[in-house]
Amino acid sequence: MAVHVDESHARTRILEAARQEFFKKGYEGARMQAIADAAGINKALLHYYFNNKETLFNEIFEASFRKFIPHVEEMIVNEKDFFTIIRKFVQAYISLMQAQPSLPLFLFHEINKDADRVFKLIFNNEQPTMLLQLKQKLDIAQKGNQIKPIRFEQFVMNMMSMCIFPFLAKPMMQRVMNFSEQDFDEMMEHRKQQVADFLIDAIKTNNIQ
Repeated sequence: MAVHVDESHARTRILEAARQEFFKKGYEGARMQAIADAAGINKALLHYYFNNKETLFNEIFEASFRKFIPHVEEMIVNEKDFFTIIRKFVQAYISLMQAQPSLPLFLFHEINKDADRVFKLIFNNEQPTMLLQLKQKLDIAQKGNQIKPIRFEQFVMNMMSMCIFPFLAKPMMQRVMNFSEQDFDEMMEHRKQQVADFLIDAIKTNNIQ
């Protein structure tokens, strides 16, 4: 049977429909038929572009981090000042969450379901160069007496959690604190500097102004 659809835009519609379906229901809950319906195509055309749900999921997952990971890795490698690295990382990470508000909860859910698969998709099953480079820069800053002694793992957890928590807790925070979507967006813009300032003030030594 001929499929009456503008195939030049079909793939784009499929990816957007799939992103919404996966972000809302996770890998296990997502259905290919629901994705086809949302994209306005039949299931045969969906399978023409993507053989199965796993292939489509991988495409969506990788697309969510495709620009972020290489950008941050390059920044960490090229930037010498550790405090500037913190500011740029926080800026990039919160911006990623702002661009994809459903990503944090989706990521949290998938990590708890299958952490190995998430690791493989984000880092191509290799030890993250980004974290290795960041640890080297932290070690240099400590040896240069720029920052106080702190375990690398603690530093990363502090930085990541301060960036991602508002997005995970957004519905509850909106209910308790009674702020709008616009209020939240404005707070996240301010948070890019406030989180960086907080982290830097917490670890820098007294001889650094």
